[in-house]
Parts: sequence; structure tokens; C-alpha cells
Amino acid sequence: MAMIALKCPEIEVVVVDINQPRIDAWNSDVLPIYEPGLDEVVQQCRGRNLFFSTDTTKHVAEADIVFVRYGSGMGVPRYVPLSHAFPSTPVSTPPPKPLVLVLARLPTSPTGRVLHA
Repeated sequence: MAMIALKCPEIEVVVVDINQPRIDAWNSDVLPIYEPGLDEVVQQCRGRNLFFSTDTTKHVAEADIVFVRYGSGMGVPRYVPLSHAFPSTPVSTPPPKPLVLVLARLPTSPTGRVLHA
């Protein structure tokens, strides 16, 4: 999402998560994940067209497209729960917005442990 904000400065990108400590980390100088160059991109875009929030209801309602990250490096889940992104939508109803599902895999070592920077 940070690269979308960097390369498309006319687009507002809001990353939402129900985990307040994670959002606090994204809004701090110590990001919750390491990726080479990510700090610089976030610092350049945060507050300009890149924002981090726990207000999923507000930002999903305002969004034109919703990206949902799923997976934890432990394989592909059988289903992707969308209740946090679309809390008022019945389970059997298609999402009310264009939706892009993004399988996120954490880099792991040969032993299966998550790598930390």
C-alpha cells in the first residue's frame, strides 16, 4: 500500500486494522515489519496520502477499492473472513465494493521461523 501511495500521490491510501498497537506502530518511527526501503517510503507518504487507522467502518465505507490481506505464511486459508471490512454485509452477500484479496506471506527461514530484521 505504501508503494501505491508513493507512485500515485493523487490517491489517498488508508491502511486499516482492528489491532490498535499495530496501527500505533505504523504511525511511529518503528514500523511493525521490516522490508528494505519501506521506512523511507512510509516517512515520505505518511500524513500526505498514506494514513493508518483502526476506524474500519469509516474508511471502508469511503473507499473505492478494498484490499484485504490474508494469510500468515502458514498456507492458504479455506476462506477469508470479511466481517471486519464489511461488518454490516450478510455472509452470503457479495461485498459492496470492488475487492482485491492479497495473500501475504511472511519471509521464513528454512526452519519455518519468521525472519526478523
